[in-house]
Amino acid sequence: MSTSSLSALRKKYPEQIDLARARAACLTSKGWPVSVSEDASISANLRPGTEESYDDDDRTCLKELGVDVDAPPSDALLKRAYKESKAGAECLRSAGWQISRAPTYVTFKDTYDSDAWYPWAEVPLEDSEDAITACPAPEPHY
Repeated sequence: MSTSSLSALRKKYPEQIDLARARAACLTSKGWPVSVSEDASISANLRPGTEESYDDDDRTCLKELGVDVDAPPSDALLKRAYKESKAGAECLRSAGWQISRAPTYVTFKDTYDSDAWYPWAEVPLEDSEDAITACPAPEPHY
């Protein structure tokens, strides 16, 4: 994704939660009951066998919102995300939550699009608001 495309996207959705809400509205309009958490994560209760259709609609929504879903993340973005995730993990541990050790940078980079290490996701759901307050999640990486 070009720098100008990223700038336009960030201008339209200045906060990660703004993009998440727009994405959720699109998914809802396509018939998927989803909800957005304060950490900008989107939750959906999918019926077995509907995952592929959901993923297709999610990709369509992202494209409609201006997100190039096929663009690989830049090395600079990955390095920033890794650094911020490691700092977040340390903060969350200091606040009392059990957070896994950081993977190596190479593993982080290799799994970023498929199974990203995101320390805030390791906090119990009922504590997520407290975790985000104590240890704010990084700015959007889009």
